[in-house]
Amino acid sequence: MQIFIGILLGISVSLTAWRLGSLSKSGAVAAALTGSLIFGLGGLPWAALLLTFFISSSALSKAFKQRKTAVNEKFSKGSRRDWAQVLANDGLGTLLVIGFAFFSGQPIIWFTYAGAMATVNADTWATELGVLNPRRPRLLTTGQPVEPGTSGAISLYGTLATLAGAALIGLVGAVFSPAG
Repeated sequence: MQIFIGILLGISVSLTAWRLGSLSKSGAVAAALTGSLIFGLGGLPWAALLLTFFISSSALSKAFKQRKTAVNEKFSKGSRRDWAQVLANDGLGTLLVIGFAFFSGQPIIWFTYAGAMATVNADTWATELGVLNPRRPRLLTTGQPVEPGTSGAISLYGTLATLAGAALIGLVGAVFSPAG
């Protein structure tokens, strides 16, 4: 029954996200597949982390949209996530939930999933909020100031957003952990 509910949830969330403009058509299909597996095989603990990532990151993508317009035109992939972006964020989690389901719910797999979701949430939050920093970011490798949105650049806002995004997933993971 859980897998059936997972499929319904995966499709429902993906369609809603597509209608709200958070996913492209290809992104909605990929999210329906990955979400169905994560919701269906992992249940509430796995779904809680995926939904926390997706909802918080989608909200940040839409927030401050006007202030981010100039940077988005130059560097962004757009606010609609496509299949490649969905798989980049959910692909490992999908493989992990399959492993979790077939290897008797080993706790190390759950913690690896939580770490992966903390990583993608931190990265997305850093990208979305880092471009709002009033000072130019600096390249991590050289320390040189660069344009906002440059790959490999860091800023105070982006660094703080990284910590907050990862901490949110950690908190939700602690509340919903199937490992006890």
